[in-house]
Amino acid sequence: MPAHRHVILLTLALVCGSPLTMRAQDRCVRDAAGFCVDLRVASAAIGYSSAGIGHLSSGKPDRVLQGLDLRFDVHILSLILRHLPVATYDALWVDASFGKMTSTPLSFGGVQESTALGMPFSYGYSFLAGVRGSAVALLGGLGYEYWAHDIGGTTMKNSAMPLLARLELGRRKPIVLMGWYAGGAKGVAGGRIDVPFWRGLDLTAMYWRADGTTELITTPNNTVETATARMLMLGFRTAEIR
Repeated sequence: MPAHRHVILLTLALVCGSPLTMRAQDRCVRDAAGFCVDLRVASAAIGYSSAGIGHLSSGKPDRVLQGLDLRFDVHILSLILRHLPVATYDALWVDASFGKMTSTPLSFGGVQESTALGMPFSYGYSFLAGVRGSAVALLGGLGYEYWAHDIGGTTMKNSAMPLLARLELGRRKPIVLMGWYAGGAKGVAGGRIDVPFWRGLDLTAMYWRADGTTELITTPNNTVETATARMLMLGFRTAEIR
């Protein structure tokens, strides 16, 4: 794994650990100068992940990686705008999975695909606005995301600007459903659900898939084929800003 990815993973682990080890209902902590630091500015998630590159046009088997997923979100703008009559939600986020390829290695010209540790990685920004009632909130907006899958000797990456929708059921501890979609030959579609679990901690599940092109270790250089990338995450998330 490249050195910069080790740095990214370590940074994510440290940053995600802070919100996950604090009580999410504690909305502020006092710094050394006595000022209140609002913990709602950040949220984090940790859990099991399964990443894959499949539906290869050559018919070769899916490339699959399983491991640990870490995600960190910052919600600065929606925290600033929380007193407006219009409900808002934003997130500047980074997400990384760390694990080993579990599919059978491929080989080409005597070179075998590596099962060493890999790290599918993504980041982006989302902004949504809408209405929030006493029990239901509905928001819509636009986002940007970049993702890169690196599984064994197969790489696949792309970016998109999906349309976003967010539904919150309940006020104090809502069930949250989010979905996103961008069409086209390199489109992306996905969804996420957060369900209150204990105090300020939610159970979370996320799945997305994206179409594009990839280059396998078993093909000559600069030869690409169509494929579909996917990501599944199951775990825990700190409750987000309200």
